[in-house]
Amino acid sequence: MNEDVDTIGEEKNSKGKEKEDGAKNTNTNSNESRYNTGESKVVAKIIDDLIESNITADMIGVITPYRGQVKAIKEQIKNTS
Repeated sequence: MNEDVDTIGEEKNSKGKEKEDGAKNTNTNSNESRYNTGESKVVAKIIDDLIESNITADMIGVITPYRGQVKAIKEQIKNTS
């Protein structure tokens, strides 16, 4: 399951606009939340793999400081279910 994935450059703000300098951009508007589509796909895949390995959903936790990333991960999980 070890998978190296380069997700730099896929970061977007909550309005779906690409950030100019990808994952290295730390400047955001106060009303926008950052997310990274590539990372959310990887997290959803890992969660799916864990569940397939008989790990229950209540045993899995994902931590991210960005609301936009939480939303992106939830959307990816819905797409893989």
